[in-house]
Amino acid sequence: IQMGGTTTTPGLIYVLVEDSTPWALPDIDTEGKITGMLGVALGTNSTTHGMLIRGMAQVSQSGQVVPGQPVYIHDDGIITGSVDDYGSDDIARVVGYCVGGSANNGSASIYFNPDNTWVVKS
Repeated sequence: IQMGGTTTTPGLIYVLVEDSTPWALPDIDTEGKITGMLGVALGTNSTTHGMLIRGMAQVSQSGQVVPGQPVYIHDDGIITGSVDDYGSDDIARVVGYCVGGSANNGSASIYFNPDNTWVVKS
């Protein structure tokens, strides 16, 4: 698998996939696009700027997240503090913990430490 060369958006979370674009935006409906290795884009190109695999990150969010709360990956590389809006058969995966954020600016500071497990919501 090639790990570089993907155009990225800083602060979004991507999944490493086996196709012509190695880093793709997650899709909670598709196992192959949510269960693999995750990384936070540090810039506009995965080769030039890199991908954070674990550590502190400023990421895009949807809804309210509060410090200490686990955060989950959602579609399009954003995080959410709840799986309440996930539908039946969507895949939920914890990607870390909120350490600060604001729903007003659409971003949050998190400790990015993706869990190696996931669950399918019934």
